[in-house]
Amino acid sequence: MRRSCIAIVVAFALLDPLRVCAQELWATKDGSIRNIDTRAIYADDQKTYLATRTELYVSSGPKGKWESIFFIPSGDNEIACIGGNSNSLFVGTRRGLFRSQDRGRTWLNVFKMIVPEKNRILAIETSYGNPDRIMIGTDRGLFVSDDGGARWRDTGPALKNRRVKSVAFNSAQIFAGADDGLYLADAALGNWQRVFTYNNHSDDAYPAEEVSDPIETGERADPGVSCIAIKGAKIYIAAGRKIWYSDDVAKSWKNISGAGLSGNVNSILIAESKDKLYCATTKGVFEYNPEKDSWNELYKGRPQAANVRKIAFADKEEKALWAGTEKGVYRLEAGGYMINSYIDVGKDLKSTRAIFDGEPSFKELQEAAIRYNDLGPEK
Repeated sequence: MRRSCIAIVVAFALLDPLRVCAQELWATKDGSIRNIDTRAIYADDQKTYLATRTELYVSSGPKGKWESIFFIPSGDNEIACIGGNSNSLFVGTRRGLFRSQDRGRTWLNVFKMIVPEKNRILAIETSYGNPDRIMIGTDRGLFVSDDGGARWRDTGPALKNRRVKSVAFNSAQIFAGADDGLYLADAALGNWQRVFTYNNHSDDAYPAEEVSDPIETGERADPGVSCIAIKGAKIYIAAGRKIWYSDDVAKSWKNISGAGLSGNVNSILIAESKDKLYCATTKGVFEYNPEKDSWNELYKGRPQAANVRKIAFADKEEKALWAGTEKGVYRLEAGGYMINSYIDVGKDLKSTRAIFDGEPSFKELQEAAIRYNDLGPEK
């Protein structure tokens, strides 16, 4: 009996504690941030950059302290988005685009237009493959620079007076999300065409939510295509509470089920190393389950119903996830680590079976316990 109990203890001792106890749990990482209302978050291999309404912070690693590297004086100006590549950091504000070429030590406003609406930066897209090409979406059009931000040009009449909220590009195509839909051009910025039409009335809410959740239906989305993500031949876009994808260069679109999803979509994140899809909404962070064609909310450790404005992987290994919310910044890592490092428990236990050969079966142990305690099976 004693040796059998030891067998159980040894079996559990062979398991890594993370494999037994690890769960997907958000941990707050606000640290020394003065205003926890996060507007944007961006991470590369070494550092994580986080923007609040008026300040940009940088941190090294999950336990690193947040250091302020950019600040906007109090007033009507504020940060809307951030971006970066191997050469530069960019901060998009209501009064232009700021660039740093020394990782945040010095800054210069590199985008100033006469028309105030054109100075309101809504989206920044950069490329590690071509660090000289930068694109910005504004309240009045899409602009591109091919020299790292020194000079800018309008991309043409198709988007000239449109509010461009999201931008994405690869070596062959450029995608711009506007109030009235998604626009596509070739890499040379020629032949713009609208490939997805946004209908505000039909895309703000799923039919089931219109009846079952009056609070949800009272929340209206900022019109237009809010975010774009590209992985290989697939293009993902979101508008209101819906997400679509295309695998034929935007010729046709398929709707991804909204089962389990809540809130308007702010950000889409695709894992490069594995088949995983995440999104951030005005209600939380969700992971798509393709087998069930539904979404699972990742909520443990994080305030529920928080407006999550941006999510990003912490590094290329994609084991940790950052979430920038109106109530602070959070990091999720245990669940992904557990999945990636999980072992075959049965295989590991084979080496211990020889030690306990000849031990009584569970039924024999049960009968012995009954005799020892003078109990009947019915008890």
